[in-house]
Amino acid sequence: MKNLTQEELQSVQDIHNGFNKAKIDLGDHVLQREALIKNVENIRLEFAQIEKDLIDKYGKDSVIDLMTGEVKSKEEVDATAKVIEKAKADTDDHNKNLKKA
Repeated sequence: MKNLTQEELQSVQDIHNGFNKAKIDLGDHVLQREALIKNVENIRLEFAQIEKDLIDKYGKDSVIDLMTGEVKSKEEVDATAKVIEKAKADTDDHNKNLKKA
């Protein structure tokens, strides 16, 4: 009867153990992925409920600043955007004039 050398046996065992560990790790990742998908779905449902409640309270076209909690109408947001665009255009014009001088 022939036997593997100790080095050959160790090499095959290491590869086999590595393969088994990789399969277990893969299974763990699949389970973790499924848990994350469920978590995302729960967050999405919770967000949808909060969004509905806020729409009922503040109106469909309201815009909420997530940093300050300030609630503005769509018209207020549009007006602010126009002011910002105008200020940016004025600044760009001013910078061009400075380069010419």
